[in-house]
Amino acid sequence: AAQPSSRDHRRAMHGRCTCLMAAIGLIHGKSSTAAAPPLELFALAHIIAATADIQTPSRVGSPNASAAKALTDTPNGGTNHSRWARALASSSSGCTWNSLEYSDRCTATRLHGSTLVQKQLLITAMGGTGTHSVSIEFAARFGIKLGHEYVDDHGSVSWPFAVNSQRFPSYAPLKPPGARFWRVLHLVRCPIETIASFESHTIESWRFAARHCPNSKLQKRMNELLQRHCPHCHSAPQHTAVFADKSHLSLSERDFIVEFSATFWVCWNEHIESYVPSTRRFRLEDKPWMAMCRAGMHDTWRCHQRAGVKLRRRQLLVNHISYRSASGNQLKRMHSGHDLLSKAARTHSTRVGSTNHRHHISVTRSMLQRVLPTHLYEHLKVMARRYGYGERCF
Repeated sequence: AAQPSSRDHRRAMHGRCTCLMAAIGLIHGKSSTAAAPPLELFALAHIIAATADIQTPSRVGSPNASAAKALTDTPNGGTNHSRWARALASSSSGCTWNSLEYSDRCTATRLHGSTLVQKQLLITAMGGTGTHSVSIEFAARFGIKLGHEYVDDHGSVSWPFAVNSQRFPSYAPLKPPGARFWRVLHLVRCPIETIASFESHTIESWRFAARHCPNSKLQKRMNELLQRHCPHCHSAPQHTAVFADKSHLSLSERDFIVEFSATFWVCWNEHIESYVPSTRRFRLEDKPWMAMCRAGMHDTWRCHQRAGVKLRRRQLLVNHISYRSASGNQLKRMHSGHDLLSKAARTHSTRVGSTNHRHHISVTRSMLQRVLPTHLYEHLKVMARRYGYGERCF
């Protein structure tokens, strides 16, 4: 090896060797056991990755370098395991564990033994925001296959995928289980319209929402509402509606729907905000398809390849994807070829937003003010204003 040319280079090389020697010592010390603890395996990965950080002065303060520093600062090159654990905790503080966004620092600890499959794009939101329409738009305008509530060639548009769960709804399976997304976009919609739309979701969706709300206080309130106003929700078939007869809802039932959905709106969007920056937040009303494509796709050339698609072809595609099978549970997921000329597909509406329309109750601003606790309503207003919505939406 060449002689070091400066004191800084010698110091960097010394630190690098110390890290590698510590890694070798860890492996040797644990060779007699059946399997090393996950923390130490995670630490080993950080130590090896830290060797690249030590070489570059501009990255000495990076999280990986802080993990290595816990080793090099101990006397006689020994390992201080408590400092080691603290350094690893700080090095992982930038990770959002409860998401499906890919991270080279975090993902390896979240896969639970599954094989990592990285897709390009996930567009997520609260249920009822219009994810089905977005999936159609990307397929029709750009030829980009984003599965609605499932993982397709380029990614997915799904509200349940906003969290990292071991039990997704039956209509939104994460297949393959190790799928992660290179980029996540946050889709929002006028709160009143979203809250009203979520009412039309099945009992399975309501259970999933109450079980996976990341805010413990809001989650507790959602579960209390379910137990008090919808005791049958825990035993009813998962594909049924919360209330079968929506034309004869009592006042208390309407209030329950509004409060539950509004609480979920705050909880879900607040969680997505925690790991998706505001520069990747888009409003459905703006129809920002091109901006979303360019912000979400690694190979942005796809966003321009079919910009001049003929309207009739796009209408047929929208119709076809919206056409449901006889059972009403599964969409016919066909994207190209002669299927676009399906006779049944032509009978459906081409207006974006109506292709997956479900009947639901209407929600007004006065209902929100009357039903919601003051602190929750104020929180909702602040978030809605941050998203660019006026008073008509809250």
